[in-house]
Amino acid sequence: MGMHECTKGKTIYLCTLLFFIMKMYRLLFCLCILPVLICGTVNAQQQERNEPPTVKDDSFWDKIYIGGNFGLQFGTTTVVNLSPQVGYRVTDKFVPGIGITYIYYNFRNQYTNSRYETSIYGGSVFGKYFFTDNLFAHAEYEELNLEGYDIYLNKYSRIWVPSLFVGGGYNQPLGQRGFIQLLLLFEVLQDRNSPYYRNNPVVRIGFGF
Repeated sequence: MGMHECTKGKTIYLCTLLFFIMKMYRLLFCLCILPVLICGTVNAQQQERNEPPTVKDDSFWDKIYIGGNFGLQFGTTTVVNLSPQVGYRVTDKFVPGIGITYIYYNFRNQYTNSRYETSIYGGSVFGKYFFTDNLFAHAEYEELNLEGYDIYLNKYSRIWVPSLFVGGGYNQPLGQRGFIQLLLLFEVLQDRNSPYYRNNPVVRIGFGF
């Protein structure tokens, strides 16, 4: 019995010692690998901070926007302006574009109490320059086909009338691509046949995406 109990005690002792050694080995392994993991994480974070920011390379279609203007003008002359536009973002600040225009025009003669109304159509080219994300300058040249007095034929017929707008506006971004704009423009050519003759300023509401 004494010999058996001694052998059993040694076996328990060896098992306990082996368990302790394995436990210490695992602890030592963890203590060795932990600094490596920490150093790797720190180095990765430093590399991310040191790397230059990625510059988004927009494609041609990413720089295109589709939108337009909706203009209203009331008084002796009533003008309703629908002008869809397509623009191209050359840079973050400069945006040129083209557009087509349809205008409903109604003129009331205060002296004879008569009215004249017609539909006007044409096209335009424009450019916007953004000083900030919200404030921009706007210039636009427009040609409109309308019923007017032709000095060469000495009669009223449909003629082409030029207009030149200068001014600025406020831009309010909506999401990643959308925006709404409020424009205050002045037509400087003041052709007598123009629907904008003596009707400055011209207020427009623009939008796009």
